[in-house]
Amino acid sequence: MLLVSTDRLAPGVTVAVAVPHPQRPDTCLLRANVPLTDKLIRRLGELGIPHIWVKHDLLGDLASRINRAIPERRRRIFEAVSNGFDALQDRVITTADHAHYCEVIGELICDLLEDSSQVGVLAERLFGEGDELCAHCANVAYLAVTIGMHLEGYILQQRGGTRACPTRELCHLGVGALLHDIGKLGWDKELQKQHATTPCPHDDYRSHADEGFRMLRNRVNALAGTVALHHHQRWDGQGWPDMTELTGGRIVGGMAGRTIHIFSRIVAAANTFDTLTSGAEGSPRPAVYALHRMQSDQYAGAFDPVIVTSFLRFIPPFPVGVEVVLSDGRAAAVVGMHGDDPCRPTVRLLDGPGAGEEIDLGGRPDLHVARSQGHRVDGWLYQAPAPADVMAAAAP
Repeated sequence: MLLVSTDRLAPGVTVAVAVPHPQRPDTCLLRANVPLTDKLIRRLGELGIPHIWVKHDLLGDLASRINRAIPERRRRIFEAVSNGFDALQDRVITTADHAHYCEVIGELICDLLEDSSQVGVLAERLFGEGDELCAHCANVAYLAVTIGMHLEGYILQQRGGTRACPTRELCHLGVGALLHDIGKLGWDKELQKQHATTPCPHDDYRSHADEGFRMLRNRVNALAGTVALHHHQRWDGQGWPDMTELTGGRIVGGMAGRTIHIFSRIVAAANTFDTLTSGAEGSPRPAVYALHRMQSDQYAGAFDPVIVTSFLRFIPPFPVGVEVVLSDGRAAAVVGMHGDDPCRPTVRLLDGPGAGEEIDLGGRPDLHVARSQGHRVDGWLYQAPAPADVMAAAAP
């Protein structure tokens, strides 16, 4: 299996994983095992589908490493939030709604726990078109749960040493992430597509955090309301909303550091990651772009250092199975990643005299990934911080 950019598809290759319609996620646009034609490739481009999974003779072994249940779970998450948001005409969420969200998040957690290596196939946003608010919420939930799996010990520590079931904690995190932008429901569809990550957006945009908290307060698990209220707080205290009035002066201004709930900190990072890959800046960008930006000066002080480093180490900039072009012009597929140096994965050559040969880029300073998913990526390559440096930065 190979994840190929739409502009690099050729007639005759065979679809490996069903392609959903970007505006109607419950509709299958292309089924697996369908050979591509010029007409189908043009249609994929017209619909703005950036890449699809295809079969490749040199990558048959990757099929067993990619759990096809994961995309299905992600689709169910999208459907759950889409149907649920559509039903909230009176803007009231019920315990039955919450139970359904817990169910679909729980199914995703079970799939991920069954094979934790599946984080390595996280390749693209769930859906980039159609109902953007629902797509964004579904993507953020998937990301938050995925990172939460790697932060189990840190989450329990930050939760005060609670002995709660880790799976239940992940479920609470996932549902909070799923509902983090529920305060935008009354907005125009175009406004719903706004996902600001700057410290000081306009007042109308800021209102969705308070509105989401109001909608969820005393109706579902209190943690969901906390995430909705605080997913725009920043580690350095420069986020929002202003807590002065809400806390009767106990907290002045924004919250900072460990006073922000750990779930809100995780969702803040997931929210930014998804926004940076969504095309909000003009066109969809690959994961490596978002990960590069998240540790740039623009976001200095925005995130809990432990959490942003988990993104840098565990969300692959080049997911397993993705087609890349190396700096010497050869096409290759990513077949393995390294947490200590994520931008230098192990790749398998796809053409030329060395076709089938594997190269560990960690040991080849003369080579690097130059293009991926339709973008030149040389300027986005990054080095992940060492774990010891991260823990020192996060110390109280």
